[in-house]
Amino acid sequence: MKKDGNNFVQMRPGIMLSFIVGFICSVIGGAAYAQDSAATKSAGNDAPGFSAERPGYTNGTDTVPPGSYQVELGYTYANGGGTWQNRYFDGSQIRFPINTRTEWRIGIPAYVTSHGSDGATTGFADLGLSVKWRFLEATPQRPSLAIILNTNLPTGSRDIGSHYFQPSSSLQAAYALSDKLGLSGSLTYSNSRDSDARFNQFGLSANLGYAVTEKMSVFGEVYWLSKTGASSGGANFFDGGTTYMIDPKTQLDLNAGVGLSGDAKNGYFIGAGVVRRW
Repeated sequence: MKKDGNNFVQMRPGIMLSFIVGFICSVIGGAAYAQDSAATKSAGNDAPGFSAERPGYTNGTDTVPPGSYQVELGYTYANGGGTWQNRYFDGSQIRFPINTRTEWRIGIPAYVTSHGSDGATTGFADLGLSVKWRFLEATPQRPSLAIILNTNLPTGSRDIGSHYFQPSSSLQAAYALSDKLGLSGSLTYSNSRDSDARFNQFGLSANLGYAVTEKMSVFGEVYWLSKTGASSGGANFFDGGTTYMIDPKTQLDLNAGVGLSGDAKNGYFIGAGVVRRW
């Protein structure tokens, strides 16, 4: 999750140049249970093991295997800076494979109800488009690497949408420390805009996941943002959560996070979601 000034606001999915460049890359690029989720999601490979990008800030390097597609849906309650929000379909997307290493995705607009000192506002956030390309496979000696190129489309409601294109990108890395333990991280860049002006935002994250059982995994994550708004400084965050596999193609998740510094300090969010692959 990314934050805007005083509030926790999702900008999904990751953060690098523009969707145009991403589309070019996609053309060029042309845990079956939760135990696999901690290892194969972190390692990244061509196996059709189940892996989702939610919950959490770090997305990992796995792509949806050819012959299938994946729907990820979520809800978030966020509280910070005197404002609280309900975000329905937060962090939601549909993922479609292009080949064994590349996929394109449609970010589903969240429906937001926001309450603050100025009253309540409601509406839809922006539609998102992105592409993900895993360009390096993992080995026992090295992590897998992937890039995500993303942009929103200014389709949101007057009081909720951004009204501007905001291209972003991220470099994702993942490494399986063992059959049950996986380490992943991301380096992100976004050309963002808030009510004040455009600003450049950089981010860095580290995520540690552990398979408790064949169906249940947990994770903890820390991340840093260089700015939370055009007139705001940087901030640090922590979040964590759990996932549970109902069957080999269906996952439930719970997550929560807090702001540790800057304008996000003392803000928090809690969320839940479901992922289904067909």
